[in-house]
Order: sequence, then C-alpha cells, then structure tokens
Amino acid sequence: MMKSIIVCVICGLVLFGAGVWAQGVIIDQVVTARQIADANGSDRAAPDEVAFAGDSRLVITDSSDDMVERVYLIDVSTDPPTFTLVTDTEALKDKVDEVNGRFRGRPAELTIQALGVDEDGDIIIASDGRDETGYVFRVDPEEKTIVLLAGRDGPAGVTSVEGIAAMAVRGRTIYLVLEERFGAVNGDTVATVSVDAPDGGKTPAETLVSEDAFRQLLGPDDPLAFRVIGFLPNGHLVLANSAAAASSDDLLEIDVATGAVSLLVAATDIEADIGAPDIGPNAGGIDPDGTIYLTNAFGTGQTDDGVIVIRNAGGGQGDASLLASEAMIIGSPNIFDINGDPIGGLFILNGSGISPASGTFVFAEGNCDCLIRLREVSAN
Repeated sequence: MMKSIIVCVICGLVLFGAGVWAQGVIIDQVVTARQIADANGSDRAAPDEVAFAGDSRLVITDSSDDMVERVYLIDVSTDPPTFTLVTDTEALKDKVDEVNGRFRGRPAELTIQALGVDEDGDIIIASDGRDETGYVFRVDPEEKTIVLLAGRDGPAGVTSVEGIAAMAVRGRTIYLVLEERFGAVNGDTVATVSVDAPDGGKTPAETLVSEDAFRQLLGPDDPLAFRVIGFLPNGHLVLANSAAAASSDDLLEIDVATGAVSLLVAATDIEADIGAPDIGPNAGGIDPDGTIYLTNAFGTGQTDDGVIVIRNAGGGQGDASLLASEAMIIGSPNIFDINGDPIGGLFILNGSGISPASGTFVFAEGNCDCLIRLREVSAN
C-alpha cells in the first residue's frame, strides 16, 4: 500500500519543534483510486455517490465498469480500507424484474442517483435517469436482501418518485428531491418515503414541499435545481439551489415537520465573505455543531473553487470562509491519480458527507477518482 504523507495547509504559524499545529486543514485521500480498482478487480475507479453509516463506514458507488455500477461499504479504520460489496445495478434490476412480473419485465437501464443510510444501518439507494423509471431501494448490507420501497405506484415513468435528482435520509424517512426537468409529475418538489414501506414499490411518496412553496420564497423566475447539503442539528433539511446555470445558489432550510421553507444563507452573503463573484455548491455536509461544508464546483478559478465552510448560518446570513481552495487541494502531495501522478485541477462530483465519528468532510473527486478528506486542525 502506498502511504500518504499528511500535510497541513497552514493558515497561521506552525511550531514544528513543539509538535504544535496552528489553525489549518489536513488534506489527504481516505480512499484512493488504486484501492477502489483493487476492490473491483480492474485498473479503473470511478467513485461518485457517497454516504456515511452511523459507525462512520463509507458507502460509495463505483461506475468504472460500463456494464454495472457497484455499491461498496468501506471500513476506513483498517489499513488498507476493507471493501464489502453491498449490491450492484444488476441485482437491483433483478429485484425490479421480480416484482414487475412479465408485463413490465426487467429494466434495460438503471442509474444510481443517490445513496443514504437509515437508522438501522440499511443502505438506501435511489435510481433514475434519462428514459428510466425512478426507484427507491432498501438493502441490508449484511444479508444483501433488497426491498423495493417506491417506484411502482403508477405507470412506468409516471410515478410519484419520477425525476429523482438527490436524496437525504434521516431516521426512518427518505427525502427525495424531484425535478420537473427530469420528469417529476408534480414539478420541482421534495417528497418523502418511509424506510418501512412494504416491498413492491407501490406506496406513493408524499409531497413535503411543493413547487409553489419554493416559488413563494425564490420568485417565479429563479430556476429550481437543488442539491442536498445535509441536516442541521435541529433536524431541518438544507438544500442548495445550485444545480442549474442560472440558479440563485442560495441555501434553503426546510422544516421537515411542516414543510416550511426559509432562506438559510444567501449566496450573495457567502460570495461577499470569501471575495468571489460567484459560487456554485454541488454537494456538502453539516457536522453535529451545525457547521456547513460546501464543495464549490462552479467558481471562476482555482482560488474560489474548492471547499467552503459556513458557521453561524441563519436568517439569510452566515460566516463563510474558504477552507481549502482548488489550488491548495491539488497542490497537496497527498492528492494523486491511480498512477500516483498529481492532478491538474478539481472535478468535484456529487458525493460527499461528514464522518459521524471524526467530523471530517469527505467528497468524491473525478480527476484522482478518489475520496478526498479534509480535517480542520487548531493550535493545541
């Protein structure tokens, strides 16, 4: 195994002789491309979606094989990390075929859009794609049993979970971000599905936030295209309206008990704090203290792409700073591709999350085909 050198990108003084780190961030790979390739038995790696189990094991998708997409559960506490194959898209297609019977049959294509983990440790998988029917599955990672929770409550392509763009899971509830441009029958909405829904996928999803509710806050002209950021300590869901070129990039807070939507942090406030003319969060995470991490994939250059951290979020404002710029991340000797070579820039993917055990932020990156980990350090 190639050992990485832990490097701290410093924002202040480092007292090497005393062994004291000043405020800064440690940048490294929690899972390398080579480790993923070894797990799938090839020379390729293509991680994308990411979730954390309650015990801080990682759940990822790997789409390096053009014929099948795999879902792995990874214990990163071992050296090297231990990979367990949970399921793959062929098994998910077989499940749909089983419940469909001969009239609908087996889907030709099935694309995983999002991952989550429920309070029992079962893996929640949402699938959808061009010319595909949306489905939601629950998979026991130990027994490998698959339950089809949603996607068969109407004709193929016209169900209550069509248009899945993103997903979040908390407790026993699945929150689906559904987009009209991807075929959502009720427009741009957030809908819920219970992890306890019976097998067969015929339980309709329930709308939590309607498109009208989003429009009342954002106005009639702002394109609605949401990314899931995570849950605040109060249990409220945070979305970024940032998945379309002209979207506002604002962070929105959703009261999951009532469906009420409010502005958490305006994009203009974040931009003013970090001195960037434009941001574009495409993923993120929230730690138990309410600190928000955003992967910024649509900035104007290597100085404002990267990872943004926001504290004291609320009422349209927050204290934002650039935790690690693109230049800082790709300049770390810990970041390299499957061949051990440096990468020339960031290609930030949609998968990210916060480790429940360590509070570190992890995101999937498409040039190293790895999972990058950032950890803030303070003087001691």
